[in-house]
Amino acid sequence: MDLLDKTRNQHFLPQTEQRLNAINPLVDRDKQRIYEFEILSNTAGAMRLGTAHSRPISTNLSMLDLFSFDVDRNRPLRQNFERLFHRYEAEVEKNTESLLTKLATGDYGVSDEVENIYAAKLMNFARNPYSVVKILNTFGELANYTPQDPAVRELFNKVLNGRRKHEKYLCKELKITNAQYSRWLRMLFNMLVELKPGFPSLFDETVRNVFTSKQFALAVLVCTYSTPRCLLSDRAMTTNTDSERANGFDFNLNSRAFIRYIVMDRTPHTIPAWMPPGAIDMFMNSNLPITLRREHDHEDLLRSFNMNVVAQSHSRVFCATDKELVF
Repeated sequence: MDLLDKTRNQHFLPQTEQRLNAINPLVDRDKQRIYEFEILSNTAGAMRLGTAHSRPISTNLSMLDLFSFDVDRNRPLRQNFERLFHRYEAEVEKNTESLLTKLATGDYGVSDEVENIYAAKLMNFARNPYSVVKILNTFGELANYTPQDPAVRELFNKVLNGRRKHEKYLCKELKITNAQYSRWLRMLFNMLVELKPGFPSLFDETVRNVFTSKQFALAVLVCTYSTPRCLLSDRAMTTNTDSERANGFDFNLNSRAFIRYIVMDRTPHTIPAWMPPGAIDMFMNSNLPITLRREHDHEDLLRSFNMNVVAQSHSRVFCATDKELVF
């Protein structure tokens, strides 16, 4: 297995997703830009953003050697996760365009797009440096695994003991400890790498389980808009519910659309008390399809989405426009 790569400027929110929110999407990709807003206040009822600044997407939401776990300063290559991340980045634009085009024509046969987008967006959460503590609380147990395949274990040892002179600076910048940074890298490795040849990664297994296991029921809402006003978080993801029975995630699709996932646990202790026995049996035993709904130009949903983005981002939000934002 070879993870050597020349990329030093490493995006934690892929350029391809930022370009879907570009101010100038029709120009050459290396010239595309996005508006950045500093969050001055994220308090409900008193949210304020700073003046818009146009930023080049090529260097936005990136850090030098963020995911490099073994760097030889005498060579232009470094060991990092860029090739593994690319698997999830490569089809985001195609899946997003396919999802929105189909739904606009009344075609709801979009289960593949919905699952692939969920995987790509969840990976953006897992790799986000502003959410390291939360990520470790969610997936941190994966850092404790030691791969058994000799070739994979050899590479894992570089994650454990690699040359990372940049680590001290990054930890100071991100306000995390060296131990947290090291654990995050180990977690990402074990999530992304096939621990045995021919077997899916632990991350792919986790995503697939959400869409196939009878333990979960899934509802998806896609909201589209005539004008580009959907915000993009520097944390890539926001939550939309705080329930013991469900997890809710919102993701920017592009400047004119966002997607909301509600994943409900179908285990017996989460069944609502009001549900009659017949409905409980159906809920627990049926192979429920994904419940999918589309809304167009629903202003209240846009306001709710953008409010969550401002409230939950680290310090900045982004958009394709600096006009008529709602939150």
